[in-house]
Amino acid sequence: MGRLTQITCRAGLALARHFAVLLLVASPVWADRLSEADIFTRTDAALEQLWQGDADAAFDALLPVYDASYRETGYSPRAAHYPLLGLAYIARAKGRWGDARRYASFVAGGLEFAGLRGSGDWLRAQVLHGAAQYQLGALARANDLLRGLFPGLAETNLPQEHQLALYLLARIASEERLADERQLRDAFLKAWRPGGFVTQPDALHIAFFDIVARFRAGEDRAALATEMANLRDLAAKVPGIAAGQLLHYRGYHGFLLAHAGDFNTAEGHLQAYFDHLMAERAYGRDLWENALFLGSVLGQTQGAAAQIRFFDTALPLARSNGASVGYRAQYLREMGHAAAQMGDVDGAQARYRAAYAEARQAYRSNAGLVTHLREFINTAHPAMAGFDFAAELGAVEAAQFALRPLGEQVLRLFLQGNYTVTEALLARAGQDAEGDSPELAVTTALHHALLGQFDPAQDWLARVRATGTADVDVSHVVDLTDALSRVWSTWHSAEAAGPALDRLMANVDQMPPELQRMTHVLRAQRAYQLERNADKAAALEAFDAVEGGVIEYPLWDLLAAVTAMEMSFGFRSEEENTARHAKLKERIAAAGNLPVLGDYLDVVYFQNSRSGLFAADAVAHLGAINTRLSEDTPTGHSLRQVAALTLSQALFWRGENRQALDWAERAAGEIRADPFAKPEVLALTLSRQSDILRAMSRREEAASIAAEAYDILRRDGVVSAIDGAVLQSYANAHWAFTGDAGQVAALLQRELASADLAQGLAPRDVVALYSLLAQAQIGRAAKTEVMQTLGRALAAMGDTHTDWRQDRARILWTRAQVHARRGDRAPAFADMVASNDTYQDWRQDRLAAEDAEAIDDTAWRDRVRWEAALGWRLQEELPQ
Repeated sequence: MGRLTQITCRAGLALARHFAVLLLVASPVWADRLSEADIFTRTDAALEQLWQGDADAAFDALLPVYDASYRETGYSPRAAHYPLLGLAYIARAKGRWGDARRYASFVAGGLEFAGLRGSGDWLRAQVLHGAAQYQLGALARANDLLRGLFPGLAETNLPQEHQLALYLLARIASEERLADERQLRDAFLKAWRPGGFVTQPDALHIAFFDIVARFRAGEDRAALATEMANLRDLAAKVPGIAAGQLLHYRGYHGFLLAHAGDFNTAEGHLQAYFDHLMAERAYGRDLWENALFLGSVLGQTQGAAAQIRFFDTALPLARSNGASVGYRAQYLREMGHAAAQMGDVDGAQARYRAAYAEARQAYRSNAGLVTHLREFINTAHPAMAGFDFAAELGAVEAAQFALRPLGEQVLRLFLQGNYTVTEALLARAGQDAEGDSPELAVTTALHHALLGQFDPAQDWLARVRATGTADVDVSHVVDLTDALSRVWSTWHSAEAAGPALDRLMANVDQMPPELQRMTHVLRAQRAYQLERNADKAAALEAFDAVEGGVIEYPLWDLLAAVTAMEMSFGFRSEEENTARHAKLKERIAAAGNLPVLGDYLDVVYFQNSRSGLFAADAVAHLGAINTRLSEDTPTGHSLRQVAALTLSQALFWRGENRQALDWAERAAGEIRADPFAKPEVLALTLSRQSDILRAMSRREEAASIAAEAYDILRRDGVVSAIDGAVLQSYANAHWAFTGDAGQVAALLQRELASADLAQGLAPRDVVALYSLLAQAQIGRAAKTEVMQTLGRALAAMGDTHTDWRQDRARILWTRAQVHARRGDRAPAFADMVASNDTYQDWRQDRLAAEDAEAIDDTAWRDRVRWEAALGWRLQEELPQ
């Protein structure tokens, strides 16, 4: 068998085609096989040419070395991959980031599967891979990849790669405003030395990011303006720095001077940068941002009339060149401020209303910009009578907010998607309350708990507990809110939810029926997260057993019912869940405007039900849900995570791989924005990305990201049901990348032998992993061993609530293949007939349920051909 890259380096064929002309002209025919020493020497010589600035000569020297190493077998993994690593460096230098990503990820994957993870070449490849991902806009992917290299990278003799990795991490953290952005900037600036991969202009920009961040943190504006002046002086002395970068710094210097009160100097700087951007026709964020501040400064230096004239010109320019609604609305706001300064009250109010209407084109009423603009509008102005949003603006001021029944008002606002309004209403309720109000405290805690803001929720609950209350209803809602904050909105603290749920259960018979149901469903959530299936089933049975009665808390009751629906898949039949879903939709519609609750219900259904996910309108419906949830819930909320991942899954199953990958990446972004996200949830999301990339034949990237997901679980010591999906993805990616079924079989046997993993796996994952192991064993293990593996897969199908027919048909087909390979045609035919009978039974039910998208007609034709072929061969053996 050839060396690893004889299989894995098939991407070299794509490389050869990419450089077809050079291959035909420049690639010599090597009379003698290159030694490993020759490969390293020639590659290093080519890279030396690259370091001297001649990328073309480096490429010409390196390509024949790569070509020779690819054609020959028997090299060590490091030697086999070294020339391709060199080509990745060249692609980076030429700015060919797609090539750099492909080559670097290929090298990293090949070395990883050869057992060289953490080696110097693996680290170098991963740094180049991260750089390419950053340049291609995949900031989250680059961030995860590069962070995973430390502390190993810091301990190696790779100062240039170490510096580049720190630079990229500092840029990503600064651009994305991550928690450790300042530490990463400091680490980079401390490590930076001239003459490496990171140029002096790039290094200066990290120092610039530091000034920007400190402005956001509220540091002294005048002091920051002085620092910015020093940075500009330093930048002006850097050879080769771009004029645009210098003017960008000048514009930001003007911004800081304006905030420090030096408007005259600021105007000159902002005007110079504005003129540069206009001359370059650089219609984009920098221009719109600069115009916003320049116009405001003109109001200080030349008067309000000049400010209005400037924005009268800037606004149509922005409209005709794609400026976002946000900038257009802010231009109108600034014109309103100028009109107010001139004493033109009507003109000011007209522009404030126009700004509000502009913002509402893209933002809901609860968005930050919209609530900000609302502050300037006088709802008593006579012109409000004809304003399209008059009712909306008046509704907030006129809203009645009652603290009882406890939590109902907060729940309604959250389930309507109006959570930002709640802050103002709670503040008003606080002004009206006398002393420490336990009702206000627990209601505020619930508001934060619903948003996934665990720490503020716990702070408000602590206030109630500190003052104490004899109100039984308050005590119940305190404990419900505590449990909800741990197992519903954040999923991070299931074990710690036990005491609150124990207190609730001690008094459960004294509660209204709807709060009893909420208690039981939170118990089911906790049991599910702790993988205690028997406890989950008992809690759901208790939920079902609660009698009706007078409903005091209708929204608590609806939330409990939808949450119970989330827990019921795998506990109840598909038909029963479909019926419950339909009934709940009717209840939610009857309750009025509750879009978040309706979207929660539908996401749960689409995520878990085949008939839901494969419905003809599933993708369109999920797309609309994601749009609404992005407006109705805060970034990183668990509902947004699940909705994005479910849409990705729906698209993937329909072959829309590019869009599926985009939504999987969005889901990963939402998860990373959640400070309480579990590592296994991120690992699962990365595994989904790997599956999609593998389907797109981007095997090297799929292998790299699958290994990253697998490492998250192993690094954090996580053992959960999600491990099964991550392990399947890793094994499949490994197999697709290396072509080595023996390695896959060894991996699966090792993992399935783990008692902890076996105990945590869901039955469907056990079936899938044993099926995959059997496929890897075919042709390599004895027939008896393969059949034992398939027997274990069949034995795992013990859950009577799960429809196993499709899985059983697949395993029986594999058994038929095993028999056929050994020439045992009679049992092969018998298993194939049983497989097709089982599959056809399942298929007919799916067609009857109008679930045709679940059926792969190509697979069905293949099945029929297999049965016919086996039957034909069997009959040839029979006596005449």
